[in-house]
Amino acid sequence: MFKQCTRCGLSSAKERCPKCGAPMQATRKIAFLDAPGHETLMATVIAASSIMDGALFVIAANEKCPQPQTIEHLMILEAAGIKNVVIAQNKVDLVSRQQALEHYGQIREFLKGTPYGDAPIIPTAANSGGNLDALVSALLETIKSVPRAEGKARLLVARSFDVNKPGTPFEKLFGGIVGGSIVSGSFKVGEEVRILPGALRTHKGKEHYQELSTKITGIRVGDESLEEAKPGGLVALATTLDPALSGADSLVGSLLFAAKDEPPAVYSSFSLEITPLSRLLEKFSSSFASN
Repeated sequence: MFKQCTRCGLSSAKERCPKCGAPMQATRKIAFLDAPGHETLMATVIAASSIMDGALFVIAANEKCPQPQTIEHLMILEAAGIKNVVIAQNKVDLVSRQQALEHYGQIREFLKGTPYGDAPIIPTAANSGGNLDALVSALLETIKSVPRAEGKARLLVARSFDVNKPGTPFEKLFGGIVGGSIVSGSFKVGEEVRILPGALRTHKGKEHYQELSTKITGIRVGDESLEEAKPGGLVALATTLDPALSGADSLVGSLLFAAKDEPPAVYSSFSLEITPLSRLLEKFSSSFASN
């Protein structure tokens, strides 16, 4: 939850203004997707990029910029069409003033010629909380709240999992959990919903998808339980689904919608153009080295 000072207007996440001590007033609630940096988890970043409104790009000041994964993440942001980006030049407390300035120049050079050439770069020391108020201000200024569509309830599934521990008695089992972002409409506890394309099945050696029907038994946003959820941020829906159907992110990529609504079209084939990430990385790295 981001807040703004009622007296001087400073933005922060604290209860009282770190500048003048006045009370803070809540202004916006933002959900963060922590994108893993390890190359084996890059698919997670790519899958989640479709539900992002903006990005906080963290670059370590005690490492030369760009690192290979820094280039990869930038390419993903650009490919996903994410326009609103704030750069956090973190760990400036671990380098000298001159090294921080040189590293700042490396970041600017790295961003030159990309859609993020003018993105704000905020020096921070996250462990000690240094300059985080400036970072919050930059996030609020750069990543604006986007209009949310009204109409039919639609949730893009970004996660699905089974919260039950092995050996849990049948009568104590919890239903499957589906998480993601609501892109239009709203969902309420007790509402009947459907999931398309649903669960992957195999029959006589052939794979096919089976539509799923279930009921919402709980809604959570972070540590908060809700009776109704609307677009914006990430939400987790507890359902009556057999947890075996939702385990291990097996429903990722599906669409959850109100059972009373007309189902969206489901296609069994499509055409797309693929550019290998490794090829883009090689091209970008060569271009940067030549400059």
